[in-house]
Amino acid sequence: MVLNNYYYIKITNSAEEELIEIYEYISITLKAKISADHFIKEIEKKSERLSIFPYSCMEVITKPRNTIYRKLQVKNYVLLYKISEENKRVDIVHIYYSRRDYLL
Repeated sequence: MVLNNYYYIKITNSAEEELIEIYEYISITLKAKISADHFIKEIEKKSERLSIFPYSCMEVITKPRNTIYRKLQVKNYVLLYKISEENKRVDIVHIYYSRRDYLL
């Protein structure tokens, strides 16, 4: 008997909107479409790793609600995510530029 220990990766609507904004900024504002495409592929690659090793990234606590997330660094960006053991799911909830204070 083979057990499926993989977690489903879900990107929330707000995180998807943030990802679109980042993609548009890189491809349109910076006029670097190829870099934007590479960035999206890197996000996909690193996110897939979470389906196998969701606890591999460090925990961070956001303020003011003291919400606990895990943080995945992808180039100059941070993906904040939560793990649902009950549903075997990783929810990517925010994607931020790393120099921005994402803990607030």
